[in-house]
Amino acid sequence: MNVNAGSPRHCACVVAILLSVSLSLPAAGQVRLWRIGGTDLTWDSQAQLQAGLVAGGTSLHPVELGAGQNLTARLKWREGQPEDYTVEGNPRLWDNSGTGGSLILVDGIDTTSTGDRFQKKVSQAGRAFFFDLGVAYPVNRVRFYPPPSMPDLAIHSFELFASDGTHFTAFDTPQYESLRRVEFTDSNTVDLRFPVTQVRFLQLRTLARDAFALAEVEIYGQGFVPSASYESTLHAFTEGAVNFGRLRLRSTLLNRAGAVAPRVASAAVQVRSGADDTPLTYYREDRETGVQTEVTRATYDALIPYEQGPIREDGDNWSPWSAPIVLDSSGVVSLPLNLPSPRQYLQFRIAFAGDAAQAMQVDQLACEYSEPLVTQALGEVALASQPTPPGGRATAPAGRETTFVCDIKARFSRDSQEGFRGVRLASFPAPQFVQLQMGDPLVPTAPDSVVAREDGFEAYFAPVTRATNSPLRVTFRSSVLEYVTQVDAWLLGAAAGLPQPLSPGDAGLLLNTSSLQVLAARYRPAVDLFTSSGVVTPNGDGANDDVTLSYILSQFADQVRVRLEVFDLGGHCLAGLVEADQAPGGYQVRWNGCGDDGSPLPPGVYVCRLAVTADAQSYVQTRSIAVAY
Repeated sequence: MNVNAGSPRHCACVVAILLSVSLSLPAAGQVRLWRIGGTDLTWDSQAQLQAGLVAGGTSLHPVELGAGQNLTARLKWREGQPEDYTVEGNPRLWDNSGTGGSLILVDGIDTTSTGDRFQKKVSQAGRAFFFDLGVAYPVNRVRFYPPPSMPDLAIHSFELFASDGTHFTAFDTPQYESLRRVEFTDSNTVDLRFPVTQVRFLQLRTLARDAFALAEVEIYGQGFVPSASYESTLHAFTEGAVNFGRLRLRSTLLNRAGAVAPRVASAAVQVRSGADDTPLTYYREDRETGVQTEVTRATYDALIPYEQGPIREDGDNWSPWSAPIVLDSSGVVSLPLNLPSPRQYLQFRIAFAGDAAQAMQVDQLACEYSEPLVTQALGEVALASQPTPPGGRATAPAGRETTFVCDIKARFSRDSQEGFRGVRLASFPAPQFVQLQMGDPLVPTAPDSVVAREDGFEAYFAPVTRATNSPLRVTFRSSVLEYVTQVDAWLLGAAAGLPQPLSPGDAGLLLNTSSLQVLAARYRPAVDLFTSSGVVTPNGDGANDDVTLSYILSQFADQVRVRLEVFDLGGHCLAGLVEADQAPGGYQVRWNGCGDDGSPLPPGVYVCRLAVTADAQSYVQTRSIAVAY
């Protein structure tokens, strides 16, 4: 299973686990699970929007159409054309007569029909019926007919149009293509068959002036819906604001093409957390002055269109959607949610992709949560040498190891809160612990232990409760390799609670950044090359037998091609030390003064050349090294 949840520096490696957890509720402060699927909450009960999906209690997957299965019978139709054709999820049916009542065409009863609506003494040419299936389905057959009691009122001349719902006109209406044009047929029941075509919108248009009556329109297909979507309601945790732990997902690959078929199906899961039940903010706009005033959703809906202003994401109280977690095979995965917390609300959405023969099924989604360790945890980062930078933004030299401080302030609202006994810091490159200070005023404090991690470290100390709460500072060293480097920090529980992420904010009077981000002094890609010594003496006496070549790749968005070589003054390459694709970061190579054949080079001056290629642009740094005996 391929799980892509964004940059590896912002999330831990995915670990496959068995999703078997007791349903009994733990004591307060311990980790609990909120689950959908299996024997827990049904997918239908938690759906705010779902399009092209089968959402039973045990699983969620795109609709699969079987041979002879009438699609219109399984959709929940609405009357009337949509206000916004681009929005998926709500199957609709309407006609261009302006009289309504078109749902009789998909009620599955052949004795109900359009009756005498299209039997007036006027031309019926150009009458059109429109079907919005909600999402694109793999359609290969359309069938329609009059009521059995009116065989002479069949449609004998018509054109059928289709749109897959991905191409729209300048007015955001579907762009149709003709599927079949029939100038005349003597059959009362029209049964059109064609190769499987992805269809979201269908249009049936009459060509003749003759009166007609329609009883049913049936639409058939074969295979899975290639694109489907699900968005959950806002889940409110009854415990109030909670900390989030890991997200656990169990999925199954549905493959009708056989095991040897290439994998094309996927399900991309995204999550976000909120502090209130309104992820959007609504504005009334004064068109004369341009002034926008925030209003409630109910007030906004009641405004006349002229006064309705923009609708924006509520970035203050809701996090942005997380990077997609892409599931593309059967299995179980678990990874940290890394959402702002403590927060009371959680929402997720899933985008399904595949083809007629292959689809992903999400069997279960589970979220770990626990009560917060403290009511609020704030943190801010600054350079140790510049605690109050101009403009309040910590700025460090790109690619150079720098000493930073992270101030932390915790707030308790009740004595029963668990508190914390450690701090975790993570970034890229991984920060290194230097010192812990606690108290007011801050004094150096020896931690109980410091545990190095792949992405940073954890420092443990005596438990901090409401009674012993005081300011805390962690000093660490790291390098800034990107224009904006995020320092992630958590409080670690004294017992069984989940880590609580720090929110950026004013953690005291000693720093003024109110941020957990560090900026690079330069924002363009760059390389730096350093040597531990300007002379190497490869004679085996233990003194300067080799030299350390250090280089830093900063501000690159992805891996770059790196070549590190040694040349003589005539431009001949004598030793190739590195030739590889490398990610931004710091690297070291030792050179013993020998050429590629292993023989020591003659005394003299040589040039060490670092060449980096990215996006057809080259970056070069050179340093001279003398070989002496």
